[in-house]
Order: sequence, then structure tokens, then C-alpha cells
Amino acid sequence: MDTTMSTTKLNFESEQISYDVNVKRENEETSNDRSYETDDPLLLTQNLDPLALITPDKRRSRKDSGRKCESPDERASRLAKMSAYAAQRLANETPDQRASRLRRMSEYAAKRLSMETSEQRAKRLSRMSAYAAKRLANESPEQRQARLARMSAYAARRQAMMKVAKTSSSDDCHSENSNYNNIQTMPNQK
Repeated sequence: MDTTMSTTKLNFESEQISYDVNVKRENEETSNDRSYETDDPLLLTQNLDPLALITPDKRRSRKDSGRKCESPDERASRLAKMSAYAAQRLANETPDQRASRLRRMSEYAAKRLSMETSEQRAKRLSRMSAYAAKRLANESPEQRQARLARMSAYAARRQAMMKVAKTSSSDDCHSENSNYNNIQTMPNQK
């Protein structure tokens, strides 16, 4: 009636397991076939000092995220779809979402620029200058006229804003002075 089985009453004769496995010992010589060493670079690095492997000679390049057998036309259509999706997402964002996105971008740019060295800054500025020179050299006369018109409109808006800011601050200053003069000219009450 005892349905549970005791481990001491197991029948070892029913299943015979062979433990005759050829295990290499550390002192034994390995086989003369050394082709496995050239196939797997990981085996080569296991025998070296780990501190010597800080900068490996060969780095694996990351596979691009696109499809492997993608034709130039397929790639162009995929990028066009991605661009249209991004443009639609930006067009549909609320002012709060836009403000938070611009704030995040600004914080990221400020953080990255604050951490750059003088050499990195010089490289970045030289790349920007070369890009601007290339773009200006390749622009058509119509594009140049449009760019100059945009720049002059921007300068006119800036000057108008500065003029408004100066007049409002001088008006505030004059009104404060006129109030001060009115207070001093009032007869004293006794």
C-alpha cells in the first residue's frame, strides 16, 4: 500500500550508465590538429593577459540596421517612409511636446558640448566650416538670393525687437521718473 518509493530501494541494474568518457588531463599533450586555433579568435585571447586586451586589434564592425539584400531603390523608399513618418509626428505634436523635445535636445547638446575637449571642439568647428563652405560653393544664384533675403529679414526682425525693447525700457524709466517728480512736488500734508 505504500505508494511512495524509497531512494534506497532503487534498482540500479535496470539502467546501466557508462562513465567511460575520455577526458583530457591538463598535463596531456593536445592533438596535432591545430586548425581550431585559427578558426576561433576567442581561444587565442583566452591564453593572453586580460589587461593586454584593452584595445583589441580587430574590432567587429556593427552590421547596419537595414536589410541585408536591400537594393538602392528599396533603401531610398524605406528612408523616404521614415522621413515622412518623422515629419508627420513632428507636425502633430502639441506645443508642450515640442517644448519638452526642444528642451531635451538643448540639454543633451549643452551636456555634450561641455564635455568636449579643445581638440574635439576644433575638429567640430572645422567640420562645420568645411560643410558651410561646400554648401555655399554649390548653391545656385536663386538659392543665394533666397538665403540673403532670409538673413536680412531675420536681421530686420532682430533690430525691430531690440528697438521695441529699448523704447519699453526707456518708457518705464521715464514713467518712474515722472512719478518720482510728482511725488516730490506734492504739498506736504500736516
